[in-house]
Amino acid sequence: MKLAIAIPAYNCEETIGKTLESLQNVSAGWEWVEKVVVCDDASSDNTVAAIQSAAFNRCALMLLRHSTNKGEAACYKTVVDALSEETDWFLILHSDDLALECFLERNLEILKECDERVAAVSSNYYAFTESRERLAHRPAEKRIVFRGGTETEIRHTASVGCWWHISGSLVNKKLWQQFGGRDPELPQVGDWDLMLRWQSAGYRVGHSLIPTTKYRIREAASVSSRSYLEFRDLRERTKVIVSLPEVFTGDIIRKLAFRFGLTVLRRVCRLVVAGKLRPALRGVSIGYKCVSVIVRTAW
Repeated sequence: MKLAIAIPAYNCEETIGKTLESLQNVSAGWEWVEKVVVCDDASSDNTVAAIQSAAFNRCALMLLRHSTNKGEAACYKTVVDALSEETDWFLILHSDDLALECFLERNLEILKECDERVAAVSSNYYAFTESRERLAHRPAEKRIVFRGGTETEIRHTASVGCWWHISGSLVNKKLWQQFGGRDPELPQVGDWDLMLRWQSAGYRVGHSLIPTTKYRIREAASVSSRSYLEFRDLRERTKVIVSLPEVFTGDIIRKLAFRFGLTVLRRVCRLVVAGKLRPALRGVSIGYKCVSVIVRTAW
């Protein structure tokens, strides 16, 4: 059985070289890796040149390219479609993250604890900026927490959101394809949606407490970004809730409706302070509609 490493890439000329260098510095476990596949999502910078000039020779490095920007979900589909039938599992590494020395060895250990009912296992990670670094989850112990398809565990995921960290994850290729991977219509909350669909069908998702990657923290959402102004995350979460009525019970929806309200209030206040009154008013309307829709779902 072989593994593959999938790297979605878009406008990452400043980081993709360091990502590939971190993989080059992983010394053990390469005999189990079929190839590293990078999918460039029609970058407008020098991402492709940075990939082509990278000094990586641990295994085959395949570069796939989209002619138009299609989004992260489409990158995963392109990569997975390029894998051989012998590749049953693949690892995801984002193009601005770094692999630790134990990246392959630890995931091979995780694989020994997985059966055909395990859809994916994420791993602990170090979150870092240029000036500081912290361990995301403590303690860093050799333990995997699996959450399956029981009512309690599904409701946990529905309530807390996406606790599965996709970058650094080990993924069951068959189950990824069977469920259609990440929904391209949910770029903000696609991981959460996929987790819920897996668990609702009786499959397990795990989280290993040993860190295997370093996750580059992005700057806080800008009040000028399109997704922020359009409240895309709330709209996508509403879509997921409505599409899975068997998962989102009345008590969960009431809690989520309260959180939605607080999110809208905070965001509207930020927009008003920034002088963006029209988006603020639109946000109030969007928030009201989202809350109304999920509350009706509860009834």
